Amino acid sequence: MSKEEKIIIKDKNTNINVSENLNIIEWKFPDFPFQCNIYIEDNIILNSHCLIHLNGINGKINIYSQNKSIVNISLGLIFKNENNFLIKNVLNGNEAYSKILIHALEEDDSKSILKTVGIINEKTKDNEFLEQIKVLNFKKQNITCLPELLVYSNEAIANHNATIRNISIDELFYLNSKGINNDLAIKLIKEGFLNKALNK
Repeated sequence: MSKEEKIIIKDKNTNINVSENLNIIEWKFPDFPFQCNIYIEDNIILNSHCLIHLNGINGKINIYSQNKSIVNISLGLIFKNENNFLIKNVLNGNEAYSKILIHALEEDDSKSILKTVGIINEKTKDNEFLEQIKVLNFKKQNITCLPELLVYSNEAIANHNATIRNISIDELFYLNSKGINNDLAIKLIKEGFLNKALNK
């Protein structure tokens, strides 16, 4: 069993110690720059599958994994106004598993930065890290995606990828052929894109 919690960040610097299995069901961020450090103890599972609206956010989430811990994060991110958002996962122990899956899109014409960092420290072994970022662009939206993977151990499995695509003309044509106008079709495509991340 996992404990379910909403994480509400109220301070510029927040430290969270996770000593029992935790499922984060909602994130709330302040409108000032912040850093949240999450420390996961040995043999602990951290899950988070949420839809998050980011409206002018400047923040960092740092996750520190220990021995045999599991991090499983799937997020749908909706950016509005200018945002600078970072998620970093540092694997300090052995036999840890981390998967970070993000689907992101922007609702207006502003520019946002999404950075993800995975770090597997030296003198660790049998760790596995997967990072997958997908961005859906439409109209003039602009999200700068900066995935980074730093592996200092030879005994690890690590992989990351990032893709940025526009709404497919074929998708729009198919929905239009079913009698759905462009505005509603785009809305359905966006919802499907975000939900796909949450259902993995």
